[in-house]
Amino acid sequence: MPLVDGQQAKTETFDVTLNPNVCGVVIVSEENHGLTSAESSKETIQSIRAAIERHPEAFHRIEIIAAPMANSFQESLFESVIDACKAECGWVLVATPRCLVHQDAFTRGRQQLGKVDGLWGTLIDLSVNGALSLRAPQVPTATSLEELVLYPWECCLDAGFFIRTDKIFEVVTSSPIKDLSSLCLELWKQARCQKLPLQFVNLKPQADHVRHATRGIIAQHQMRYRRELGIVDGGLALMHKRNLLTSKMQELARQTPDTVNYFAASRQAPWCGYHEVTQFEGQPFILYSHNDDLCTLSLQWTGEYEPASTYLWQRLARNAKFVLDIGAYTGLYSILAARANPTCKVVGFEPLSRNYARFLQNVQLNQLGNVSAVRAAAGRQNGQIGLSIYSHGDFLTSGASIVSTAGRQPVDVETVPMTSIDQLIQSNKLPFPELIKIDAEGAEIEVLSGMTQTLSHRPDLLMECLFGADCTTLENMLKPFGYQFYAVDEARQEIKPTGTLTASSGSLHDLNRLITTRSHEQLMSQLTQAGAPVARVA
Repeated sequence: MPLVDGQQAKTETFDVTLNPNVCGVVIVSEENHGLTSAESSKETIQSIRAAIERHPEAFHRIEIIAAPMANSFQESLFESVIDACKAECGWVLVATPRCLVHQDAFTRGRQQLGKVDGLWGTLIDLSVNGALSLRAPQVPTATSLEELVLYPWECCLDAGFFIRTDKIFEVVTSSPIKDLSSLCLELWKQARCQKLPLQFVNLKPQADHVRHATRGIIAQHQMRYRRELGIVDGGLALMHKRNLLTSKMQELARQTPDTVNYFAASRQAPWCGYHEVTQFEGQPFILYSHNDDLCTLSLQWTGEYEPASTYLWQRLARNAKFVLDIGAYTGLYSILAARANPTCKVVGFEPLSRNYARFLQNVQLNQLGNVSAVRAAAGRQNGQIGLSIYSHGDFLTSGASIVSTAGRQPVDVETVPMTSIDQLIQSNKLPFPELIKIDAEGAEIEVLSGMTQTLSHRPDLLMECLFGADCTTLENMLKPFGYQFYAVDEARQEIKPTGTLTASSGSLHDLNRLITTRSHEQLMSQLTQAGAPVARVA
């Protein structure tokens, strides 16, 4: 049996020494029938040669071993492995004609080989138009078969993996290997294998009929291994709660361009559990999501949510004694203010019952004694009002409003309490705030109409101004108090003076407006008092 590390390898027909400094690239067909032709492998071979030329020092020698003529996947694989042994390869990189080998594949693999028998990387799909995307849901880091079989197998393992030649020889000569998934499963069962957040290959699109056939075969294998290992589907939820998926996928999403639309990612990789948020000022905190919180999903998949606005908000909250969060959704901005300034008092208003319940849960989860969640809409006066809900389904909606939207019919209407901020202050239930966030989904005029006395104390406002908002009326309500207007550019992470209040262009990077009586110099000082700002005043 072939062995690495200079030991003699013997079979019935040949006697070779495998060299750990020699790597073979075995190109095999994915299908149960059919062979890998020279034409179909041409692009793959070109990518391998480019990777070899880029990092010739990764191995002393790298051999390209195309699949020989054979009648089945098993025969083709067996002959390829024998050729790798005869070429004295201590390692092989198993590829298919769908693989485009990453230019750093051999260097990345070499740095990890020796610690394990087999090394798999993160699966990156290449679309027909050339865009890259993370395959989801996959667990980017795994050290056991038990971890891997919790996830859809076709998302976790595929071609483009490194394996010790003696280990793959043992598997292909002792087990019935009819397809690539069988090979991967047997290797993980018999050898020390690991999956890391490393990119080795990009996988070209697979023919639909092959993909559907392969998926069925893989599902059968996976269920068999789950039964053998005594694993039930409930284990998946436990894995998610331990956050093994999203933290690594988030890291990878930021490294690979054009990879993650977090709405799509949440559909492909549903995640339920607790997400630790560490990227803001103050102590880390936990947010709960049932794959339905848009703020948490963005933080999980992209690592950020309204980066300029959240930075600005925390900076302004540092010196505030009392903060209002009107339209709190599930509480992110309320928690951010409390973390930036643990001595301030924060009151968040959220009228929609489902959102309010999650807001309250997040406050209690983090034991925030300085944050109060109130189920009410802010408006002209105290009373009851209908809250129009324009979407339904899996996500907690952020688009409900106490005002009607032209051309849109609500899917539901929820009667909610409404309160005037001025009346709450006049009745001594609230002090005057120094900082207010308003996210009222088109009801900004209603909100400001109920807080004219509050505005006379000139608090800083961070207000969402949707496309089509009546900015003229809003500006006329605000200008008498000496307010200046700034657009918050999330993409450029800039706060730009606009002269007048402007509505959003319709981009998600252009929703919020800073409304303040601070001078340009005071605002600059507020944002830079701890060094270089994340958001800057343009």
